[in-house]
Amino acid sequence: MDIATGSWFEYLNEEVRLDEGLRDIGLPEAIADAIEDAMPNASEKGKMWMGKQWKVARMYEPRAAESMVFNVVNSLIDELGDYRPPAKGLEGDVEMPASVRDQWEKLKFVIENVKDAVQDRPFGAWAKVFKKAAKNLSKQGIPSEKVDEITEMLSATLRSTYDIFHNNHEEVFAFLNDHPANYEEVREFGTKSDAMMMADGAARRYFREKEDPANIIHTFDDGSYWYNLRVSNCPIEAARMAHCGSDSRGVMVSLRRPKEKRKAGSASYVTMTWNEDEGILYQIKGRENAAPPEKIWPRISWFVDNMNVRQIFEQGEHSDDQENLRKMVDWLGEQNPHVTIPDNMQEMISELQEELDGILSQFEDMDYCQLEAVAVDPGELDMDELQKPLIQYSAICSMEVPLGWEEFKFNPRSSVGYIPTLADGRTRADNLKTIPPGDVSWGMSDEDQEFLDASGLHDLQAELPGEDKTIEYKVKMLEPYVPGWEHGDPNPPKIAHLKVEFHLRGDYGDAEASDFEWFADQVKSEFEDEHEALREAVRANLAKSGYATRTPWDRERQSLEDLGRELNPRNFELFAPKADPSQIEYWLKGPSGEVQIEASQKLTPNVVNYYPFSAGESTRGALTRMGARQSAANSFLEYLMAPIVGANFQGYRNRRNLRHRKQTDKFESPELNRSLGRQLVALNRQAIMAATRGQTELPFGDKYKSQPPPPLDLVDDIRLTVQQKLIRAYEPFTNGVDLTYEVRVGINSRSSAEEIEKVKGFMKFLDENVKMVREAAEEVILVSIIETLNDAAADHREKIDNGTYAKAYGAMSHKRYAKEADQGIGDAETGEMMTDWLLAKWDNMGSIERYIATDLLRQLANRDMTLYGADIELQDPNNIGMPIHAPSWRIEVREEMRRRGVADMMISKYQEPVTGTARKMATAPVETEEPAPAAREYPTAEEWRPGPVNESAEEQIERIERLLTEKDPTYDLRIYRIQVDCGINNDIGGQDLEVQTEIRGISGVTTVRSMGETVRETPQQTFVTMEVKFELLGRIGRIRYRDEVLIPGLMQIKGLSVLRLSPIHRTNVKGSIRTVRESFGGSGPVSFFPQTAMQQKMVTPRSSLEDALADWVEGSVMAYDVAVNTRDMRYHVMMPIKELLPYISREFRAPADAFDGMYQHFIATGPQLPVFIALGKNGRIKITGNEDMVWFAKRAGLEEVPVFLSYQNQI
Repeated sequence: MDIATGSWFEYLNEEVRLDEGLRDIGLPEAIADAIEDAMPNASEKGKMWMGKQWKVARMYEPRAAESMVFNVVNSLIDELGDYRPPAKGLEGDVEMPASVRDQWEKLKFVIENVKDAVQDRPFGAWAKVFKKAAKNLSKQGIPSEKVDEITEMLSATLRSTYDIFHNNHEEVFAFLNDHPANYEEVREFGTKSDAMMMADGAARRYFREKEDPANIIHTFDDGSYWYNLRVSNCPIEAARMAHCGSDSRGVMVSLRRPKEKRKAGSASYVTMTWNEDEGILYQIKGRENAAPPEKIWPRISWFVDNMNVRQIFEQGEHSDDQENLRKMVDWLGEQNPHVTIPDNMQEMISELQEELDGILSQFEDMDYCQLEAVAVDPGELDMDELQKPLIQYSAICSMEVPLGWEEFKFNPRSSVGYIPTLADGRTRADNLKTIPPGDVSWGMSDEDQEFLDASGLHDLQAELPGEDKTIEYKVKMLEPYVPGWEHGDPNPPKIAHLKVEFHLRGDYGDAEASDFEWFADQVKSEFEDEHEALREAVRANLAKSGYATRTPWDRERQSLEDLGRELNPRNFELFAPKADPSQIEYWLKGPSGEVQIEASQKLTPNVVNYYPFSAGESTRGALTRMGARQSAANSFLEYLMAPIVGANFQGYRNRRNLRHRKQTDKFESPELNRSLGRQLVALNRQAIMAATRGQTELPFGDKYKSQPPPPLDLVDDIRLTVQQKLIRAYEPFTNGVDLTYEVRVGINSRSSAEEIEKVKGFMKFLDENVKMVREAAEEVILVSIIETLNDAAADHREKIDNGTYAKAYGAMSHKRYAKEADQGIGDAETGEMMTDWLLAKWDNMGSIERYIATDLLRQLANRDMTLYGADIELQDPNNIGMPIHAPSWRIEVREEMRRRGVADMMISKYQEPVTGTARKMATAPVETEEPAPAAREYPTAEEWRPGPVNESAEEQIERIERLLTEKDPTYDLRIYRIQVDCGINNDIGGQDLEVQTEIRGISGVTTVRSMGETVRETPQQTFVTMEVKFELLGRIGRIRYRDEVLIPGLMQIKGLSVLRLSPIHRTNVKGSIRTVRESFGGSGPVSFFPQTAMQQKMVTPRSSLEDALADWVEGSVMAYDVAVNTRDMRYHVMMPIKELLPYISREFRAPADAFDGMYQHFIATGPQLPVFIALGKNGRIKITGNEDMVWFAKRAGLEEVPVFLSYQNQI
C-alpha cells in the first residue's frame, strides 16, 4: 500500500511538473512579463529555462556590483535621511533619544540586508529580501508614502537586473525565440554555473549555421537540396564533412537534407567547388574527402546538367579514395557527354607543381640553403598502381668555414688530401693537420671518419632533416669576412676556407605538398636560421683539433667570460651559452637585479584604442583577428612598433627558443640601437664637460695638467629591446600598457682583436656608470616609442571623431556596393543599407560609437565583412540598415564600452544613437566636406570607468587628471622640465639665486628652481639640483634644444659646472584645474570667495590647527569663535591643506565613478561648503564633514580650503 501510494503521488507530481509554466517558478511579475515579451515564439519550457537562469544569475563583475550596491544603498540613505540622528558637533552637542537611536539601528539593519543581497546573492533572492525590507520599514513606523517610494526604487533595481541579464545574453534569447525546438539544445545545460556560457556558444553556432532560403538552388522530392554557400571557405561545412572546407578556385555548394525536429538544422552529404563564370566543378567530395555514395551521384549529375557545368576537374586531391572518385567522374562524363574531363594525372601534376612552386617562393630568400621540389608522374618510375603524382624534393645546405691557412696544396691521395702551407704554396705550415680529400664515393677511410667526427660535421648531418643525407666538402681560397667592412681593407688577402655542402633528400614515396613544406621549414629553422652558430661551432672544433688556426676569439673568449664575472653582479649579467660558442653578451640589470627592466612610463589606453595600423586595421580588429584575448593582448605590441621604429619580431634568439622560454614578444631595431648609442655619447659628453669645467690648474707644467675623461668609443653591438609586461584581457584598454626593456652588449667570433679590446673598455665604463645607461635607455624609449605612439594615437582618434576616416570609408563602400545593390544582389543591398545607416547616424554618435562605426565602415570598404548571414533592421523606419546580427551594432558598442571599463549599468542602458539627422557624408569628397561635429561624450571610458575596486583616493585623483588634461591639436606649444645636477663655485661667479637668474636668461627657459632637499655645501662648492622648465614651439626637438641651446648656455655661466642631466619630460597640459588654482580665494578671473562679500576681515597671523587644539584643551579658548560670512558659505578660517592631510581617511569612501563626477563638479563650481573639523578636549582632531574637499583641493594644487571648527568635550 505504501509503495502504491508513493507511486501515485509521484505520478501526480509529475503531472504538475508537466503543467508548470513560466509564472509558476517564483519569478517576479515584471521579470516574467519581460521574458514573455522578449520570447513570444519560444516554447514554455524555453521561457522557464531562461527564467531559472535569471534566478541564479549574479552581479559577477566586481565593478558593476560595487556600482549597483552604491546606487541602492545611497538611494536608501537619501530616502531615510530624515530618520538618521544628527551628527554631534555640527551645531553643538545633541542628545540622542534612545528611541531614535534604536529605530536608526533597525533601519541600518534593513539597509545592510539589502546591501548584502545585491552584493552577494543571485537575482532570484533579491525579490524576497526587498519585500521583507519594505515590510520591516512599515514596522518601524516609516510612512506608507515613503515605503511606497522605496518599494518602487527597489522594484526598478530588480527590473534593471533583467536588462543586464538580457543584454549579456541577447543571442540566447533570440535563439530560443527563433524556434520552439531550440530549447532541446540548452535543456541539458540545466542551471550549472557555466550554463549561460555554453548556451551563448550554442546560439552563436546556430545563427552561423542558419541558412538563407534564397541560397537554395534546387530541392529534390526527398527533401534534399543543393545549397550555395557563396564563400570559398566555410568552417561550418568543414566541421560537418571532416575536410578542409576551403578551395579558392570557386564557391562551395553543398548537398544537404533537413534534420528532424529542427527548423534551421540540416546535415551535409556532398561538398563541391563551383566556378559559375567558367562553368567548372573543381572538387566533388563526400565525408572525409572520400567519394560520395553512389546513390547520390544522380543528384550531382542533375547539378552538372542544369547549372551549365562544362568541365569537371575532380582530381582526387587530399583523398585516399582515388579509385571511387575516378569511377564517379567517369560516370558523370557518360551521363553528360557535353562535359569535358581533362587528363586527370597531367592536370594533377600541373596543379601540384604550382602548389610546390608556391612553397618554394616562401623560402627563396635563404642565403645558405637551396631547395628543389618536382611533381612526378608515377608511371615514369614504374609505379603505375598509384593514382596521384609523386614529389621529389631535396635541399643543399652550405657553409664556408675559415681555416686561416695562408695557402694550401692538394694531393688527391686519400691519406693526404689538403695540405696547409705558407703563402708561397710550398712550405708546409707547422702545427696544422692535413684535411682528407673528401671523396667518400669509394668508402670512408679512417682519416675521413676522424676528420668528420672532430669537426662536428657528422653530428650536424644527423640533426638535419631528410631520409638520405650526404656530406661533400673541399678547401678553397676565399676572401675572409672583414668586421666593419667600410673601415677595413676592400681587398683583403684570401685565406683557405672549408666549403661544406649537406645534400638532403626527402622520401617521395607517398608525399604530400605539406610534407615538403615541413621539410623546407625544418631546413630553414635548423640550418639557415642557425648558420652563424653552426659555422662557428665547426670552426672552433677545427681549431681545437689542429685543422685550423686560432683566432682572436679563440684566444680571448675566456678573458671575455672572466670580464663578465668581474663586473659588478648588481649591474650586469654574463650570458655565454655553451650551445652557441660564437657569442658572448653582457646584460644590463635593473635596480632590483632584474634583466627585464620596467620602464618608468607606459603607453596610454589611447594607444591601444586608437593606434593607426599600417594596414588601416583597428587595434580592436587586430586583437580579435589574432585570437584569444589573453594571447592577443600579449602580442599586439608588434603591430604598434613596426610602423614607428621599424621594429622586428625577436625571440630570445629565435622563435624556437622563444617557445621554450614562454615569454612575450620582444622588439628591436637598428634605429633604437643607434638612438641608445647617441644618447650614451651625449650623456658622456655632458659628464666630460662637467668634469673639466672650472677646474683650477696648478703651475706644475704641462706634464701635470689634468686630463679630461676620454670620449666614449661605442662598440659595434649594443642593443635595446623592448617588450610589454604580461597583461590581462581588457587591461590595456583601460590602464594602458607597461613596458620593460633590456640592454645588451655583444661580441662574437667574427669580431676583430681591436673590437674585442674596445668591448672590454666599454664594459668597464658602463659598469662604473650604470645609472647613465639606464637613463639613456629610458630617454630613448620615451622619445622614440612612448611619445611617438601617443601622438600618433591622438591624431588617429581625432580623425575618427571628426569623421575623416568615416567619410573616406563610406565613399569606398558606396563605390563597392551601389551598382550591385541596384541589380538586386542581396549581400550588396545589405552592405549599402548598412553604410547608409552608419553615415546617417554619425552626427548623433558618441566617441565610442564613432569608433565602432568607423571600424565597420572600414570592413565594408575593404570587403573584410562577411555579408552572407548578416542581418539589418528593416522594420523600424528610424533605423533602416542598422546591423542587428553578425555584426550586431548594440553588441559591438556594448563590448567596446566593456573593454574600456564602462560600468555595466551604463552598458545595459545603451540602445542606439539618438534618432535624428539625415545622411551628410555619403558621397561628398573628403577634402571639401565640413568637419563633423565633435563627438558627444556618451559614456566614454574616462567618464564612466569606476576604476579598481580597492582604488585609493590618491589613485582616483591621479586618474581624474587624465580626464581633465587634453591636447589642443591646433596649438603646438610644448613645455618640458629637466633636472640639472650643478656645482656652484663659492669663489667664482654668483650665488644660488643669481645663478638661477642667469639660467632664466637662456633662450626658451621659463622657470628655474632649486630643489632644497638636494643642496649640499662644501668649503669650495655648493652642490644643488635645479629643475629647469623650457618651452618649444614648432618643429624643434627637445634633444636638439638640450644639446645646442641649453647645455652651451649653462656652460657659459661663470662658476657653474654641470654634473648630470636627467631625462627630459613633457609637463604642459591644459584643463580647468588652472582656473581653480588661480581663482581660489578671489585672486583669479573667477573667484569662489569674492573679497567684497566678506563681512569680517580675517586677522593675521593665523593660528595653526594644532595651536587651536592646544588653546581649547589647555584653556578652553576658542581660537576661531566668529565665522566669516560670504554669499556662498559660512566658515571660520582658510586652513592650509598640508595641515589637514594627516586627518583624512586612507581611501575615498565613495566608489570611483561617484568620485569622478564629484571632482568635476568641484572644478566647475568650487566649494559649496567648508570642511567641518571637530576639536576635542581629549586632545583629538577629527574631520567630520566634507572630507572630499581636501582630496579635491590637494589634487587641484590649492594651498588652502575654508574650514568650520566646532569645539567638543570628547571625540
